[in-house]
Amino acid sequence: MHLGKLKNEAFIKDYKKYGFSTITQLVDVACEELKRKLAKQQRAEWRQKAHKEYAESNVKYLWKDVDGEDFAHD
Repeated sequence: MHLGKLKNEAFIKDYKKYGFSTITQLVDVACEELKRKLAKQQRAEWRQKAHKEYAESNVKYLWKDVDGEDFAHD
C-alpha cells in the first residue's frame, strides 16, 4: 500500500510497536476511528440545528394537550 508523503509517517512506520502486524491493519483502525469521529460530529451538528429550530419555533403549536381518552384502554 502506498499512501504517499504523510505527516505522521514515523508513527505509521512504528505500526508493530502499537500492536499491529501490518500497516494495513493500522490504517483500517484509523479509518474506522475517523468514520466514528465524523459521524459523531454530524450528529452534534444535527442536534444543534434541531435545538435552534425548536427554540425559534412557536412552542404552543408543537405539543397537543393530552386528555383522558388518550390514556384509556380496554
